[in-house]
Amino acid sequence: MLVGAAASCFLLTFKVVARIAKLEWQRLECSVDGTLDRVEGVTQFTHMRLHAKLTVPTLDKRDAYQHALEKAEQNCLVSNSLRCPRELTVDIVAA
Repeated sequence: MLVGAAASCFLLTFKVVARIAKLEWQRLECSVDGTLDRVEGVTQFTHMRLHAKLTVPTLDKRDAYQHALEKAEQNCLVSNSLRCPRELTVDIVAA
């Protein structure tokens, strides 16, 4: 459930970042994989990998889209609440 919350938070955060940056986009698909392990007798996430696939009208602003996705990941409240390392992979494709 927590990985789903991280995905939802990332999506919502990206919507805000993209709106502020005036970036047009068509679809954002997001999947999150989390690794659970026991650390000092407590079960917790030890790694989280987020993969985002963003569909955009044109690749002219590819760097701006990349920056917006990274900024969304950095500002995601749920992900920032976890103590584990996070990894973001991105695919940006034209419609």
